[in-house]
Amino acid sequence: MSIWNHLLCRARMIHKKCRVTDVPYLRSNNVFRCEVPDDKVRWSVDFPEYSPPDYTDPKTLSRAWADPEPTAGKFKWNAVDGKINRVSFLGDYAFDATSRPINPIGRTGLRGRGVLGRWGPNHAADPLVTRIKNDKLQFVAIKRGDTGEWAIPGGMVDAGELVSDTLKREFSEETLGGKARAELEQLWNKGRELYRGYVDDHRNTDNAWMETTCVNFHDTTGLLDEVELQIMSRRAPPPIEGLYSLKVDNISYNTTQADLRRMFDKYGEIGDIHIPRDKYTRQSKGFGFVRFYSRRDAEYAMDRTDGRWVEGREIRVAMARYERPIDERGTYTRRGRSRSRSPRRRSRSRSPRRSRSRSPRSRSRSASPRRSRSRSGSPSNDRRSASPNGKDASPDRAGSEERRSRSGTHSRSSSPRDRD
Repeated sequence: MSIWNHLLCRARMIHKKCRVTDVPYLRSNNVFRCEVPDDKVRWSVDFPEYSPPDYTDPKTLSRAWADPEPTAGKFKWNAVDGKINRVSFLGDYAFDATSRPINPIGRTGLRGRGVLGRWGPNHAADPLVTRIKNDKLQFVAIKRGDTGEWAIPGGMVDAGELVSDTLKREFSEETLGGKARAELEQLWNKGRELYRGYVDDHRNTDNAWMETTCVNFHDTTGLLDEVELQIMSRRAPPPIEGLYSLKVDNISYNTTQADLRRMFDKYGEIGDIHIPRDKYTRQSKGFGFVRFYSRRDAEYAMDRTDGRWVEGREIRVAMARYERPIDERGTYTRRGRSRSRSPRRRSRSRSPRRSRSRSPRSRSRSASPRRSRSRSGSPSNDRRSASPNGKDASPDRAGSEERRSRSGTHSRSSSPRDRD
């Protein structure tokens, strides 16, 4: 979000970006805003022919942090509703005939909530970090993934979070790879608020809008020279080559990178932590990645944290999909544990007869007839190799194997290629 845009909005108090009609609204293929002339933006101006489309992104509706319809829940409007701040910086807002809040600046050409998570004000925080270098004023910026514009590295204020914490968290996540830097604590202690109010944002609708608090942190002692800012996009995490990644599922939407670091750094050196966020709302998607330099550290961390209860949720920790599985001896194997599931989840989805052992070889080459029948629908290559002519030595055994092969189950026995 651009600070210059905030200042202009405060001076003129009329929005432009959220009245664009020549492109579809975000995440929609054919939802266009209706045209609203400048002189018809104010709600106080009569506009009888105004009939905008009503759109709320279905994907946003499925998020745990998103509001339900106003008629489906009890809201404390114009107040702090539990951990959610529903107070507008512009004062009390009004409501339409459907009990939805009305954008205090005026019409936008679109009803509903769009891609925003809250009815009414959606609060963000923008840290404007500046310095003077080579006689020039510089500020830290990122390039937005959704619009391509250069912007301050800000984001949404999570439920129950202090704005001051959001400012530090967003700057850390966007420019420092999630690493809290002690060197910057002096900088955070001398911030000066520049703006608090409405944002002319392309996500705004008649019933949901962005508001922000922008705080300037000016570096006068060269603190920024001591930290390495990362060139990052909001659309992807930093490079992960050479790291061993754990996917952490079912985390709270309030969980931050710093929270994950505190949870996992006791198990080994962490190279990167990434929590994917919605590119429009900047809300967490409910999972994250913790990347270790050592595969043994990654395995150890997974074993110690999978199934742990954190903030009232049972988190699931497993090797990320793009990682090759690692067995308990720390060697790579072609088969074995699921790349996206933990041992605990596998035990629920597969036969209870199967061992919970983490060693894939001990499971796939067991000599137990009971285990063989429960997992294999065709003769084992290992067994065939016991006969000189490549066939089973026992006719009864061969018949038994043939009957099992007709059952339609898939073979999971090892092949010569698996044993290479």
